[in-house]
Amino acid sequence: MIINGLNSKFLAFLLFRVTPHDLFAQLHNAVMPVVFILGASARLPAQEYIELGQLGYRYSFRTSAESDSIQGSSVQGARVNVLVPVKLSDKTYLLPGFRFWQYHLDPGENLKWYLFQVGIQTQLSGKLSLQFLPLLRSGIYQDAGFGEGFQLGLLAVVNNRIKENLTLGYGLYTNHELFGQLLTPVLGIDWQITDRWRLFGNFPLYNTLAYQINPKFNTGLNYVGLITSFQGDKTYIERISLDFSYFLEYYITSQIVVQARLGYPLARTFEEYNEKDRVDFSFSLLRFGEHRSLVSSFDEANWFVGLHLFFRVSTDRKVLQNEG
Repeated sequence: MIINGLNSKFLAFLLFRVTPHDLFAQLHNAVMPVVFILGASARLPAQEYIELGQLGYRYSFRTSAESDSIQGSSVQGARVNVLVPVKLSDKTYLLPGFRFWQYHLDPGENLKWYLFQVGIQTQLSGKLSLQFLPLLRSGIYQDAGFGEGFQLGLLAVVNNRIKENLTLGYGLYTNHELFGQLLTPVLGIDWQITDRWRLFGNFPLYNTLAYQINPKFNTGLNYVGLITSFQGDKTYIERISLDFSYFLEYYITSQIVVQARLGYPLARTFEEYNEKDRVDFSFSLLRFGEHRSLVSSFDEANWFVGLHLFFRVSTDRKVLQNEG
């Protein structure tokens, strides 16, 4: 039994194919848990929104080699995230989405990661809502083809609005990673602490503490616990990460936001194993039956910077009507 990292966060974004005024009039109460569970990288503490699109770039500074099997490396990454909410009824929404990430290890490999989701968000009562998200993922590198790294996962969460400024979520995430089955309990929180301070996220996947400086600027702290796996040629890479970062963002318009980040990972590696080497079972941080032999490792534990562009649409009807 070995503690070996945290697990995947879920973000989803871009494109919106229904009229915003009509949707938000129905969605104001029902969609808040969608924003809460799928997660925004940061949000204005005094305003609800849906984050429909994201473009991002990140650079992690080079580390030095520790041994022949643990190589020093810098890492560059790019991502595109898309969410397309579709109304099925006054209380139920379809949540199709897509994400693409690419990492370049220098020296090393190009890793590509795809995620497709078609989930359901439904309001059970005035305070309770349910989210059910089947997930199809593919992670590949080397000469592996697109269909070789497919993994099936599921996120299921029940949200309970405790009071006007506090919502808690309880659920499970599971995914058939290339190293074996992973199961993680999820505890969500969305807490409007004051008019300017807000805490939100899904523990242990990610959390954000945001502070509104003024209507144009937002800042705060963010952490992400992430584990993903990539299929290669008779091998796979397991990426483990626990990142802490400071962010500052600026609203170019009421929908377009640019965000800069500076952070440091407490732990992050790209570990390569033979494809038949697997663990028996993983429960959150705990590993059962860990007997794998490491082929190589690219250590990425160094400072990183990031630049992101978001497209956000407010769920506050008054904000939309007063936009000018």
